[in-house]
Amino acid sequence: MQLRPQSRGVIHAVSPEPFVAPSNRPNFLAEEEDRRVIVEGMKIARHIVEQAPMDVFRDMEMNPGPNCCTDADWLDFARSNGQTIYHICGTCRMGTDEKAVADPTLKLRGIEGLRIVDASIMPKMLSGNIQAAVFIIAEKATDMILADAAR
Repeated sequence: MQLRPQSRGVIHAVSPEPFVAPSNRPNFLAEEEDRRVIVEGMKIARHIVEQAPMDVFRDMEMNPGPNCCTDADWLDFARSNGQTIYHICGTCRMGTDEKAVADPTLKLRGIEGLRIVDASIMPKMLSGNIQAAVFIIAEKATDMILADAAR
């Protein structure tokens, strides 16, 4: 997996109705850097598994198989078999400019009394599981909500 992907997708609401699915274009592997990292990572994994200490654990390579040799082969395998871990973030950017969806106190611009308290306000993907970062966002949001309530 590419922990710091350069490719960026988009997700858009297509209706004000809550049960209408959004338009989602993940745009995986759109950037050359992402394609290079995925291909090199798979080559490294194959190299590790081919080492003698791994003999007792390995019988044969089923996928992508021994015929996968060129970078184009590897990339084709990644495109056909790759999956995401769905740690979506950055869809409701926090900031102070006109394009920011939430302000620095996590308040949704344009709707009074609503805050965004999840990974969508994160400006960039983390290099690992986002759970701890989401907990921190929630803890900070709790502090801000309680402070506002005390006023």
